Amino acid sequence: MSIPAIAVGLAACSAVPASSLQEEEAPWIDEPHHLSVVAAGTHAADEDAPTAGIDYEYRLNRILGVGAVAEYAFEPFNATTVLAVADIHIWRGLGIQTGPGVVLFDSEQLFVYRIGGLYEFELGGGMTISPQLHYEITDSEADAFVYAIALGVGF
Repeated sequence: MSIPAIAVGLAACSAVPASSLQEEEAPWIDEPHHLSVVAAGTHAADEDAPTAGIDYEYRLNRILGVGAVAEYAFEPFNATTVLAVADIHIWRGLGIQTGPGVVLFDSEQLFVYRIGGLYEFELGGGMTISPQLHYEITDSEADAFVYAIALGVGF
């Protein structure tokens, strides 16, 4: 990136009125906790499984949140995934979720790393709905895609 491009970017940021930044920040300041119920599907090894889970986030600031995800993929996988995640809020409802975890099934444990995207639509009253798509890299040959819809509430 060139110095003129950086200068233009900084000038654009400084041109945004402080009041508009405060309005954007207000929801997470008043309600830094966010809990979602997740309905999903998991695709791995040419098979699909319905998946259900919960997702918790604590917003540290306007950009970064930290939390945990727990999901259960039903037949044919019968696997539980538990993740420690960072949620990076890029712009409005657009975000990236990433972090390490484990997949537990039968008597096995696999390391997993998730990277994915989501968009949170605010429904009012602290409620959100969020379509999501995640890619999970495992230490086996069976990486997975998780496609989901999450219904959440801030508090």
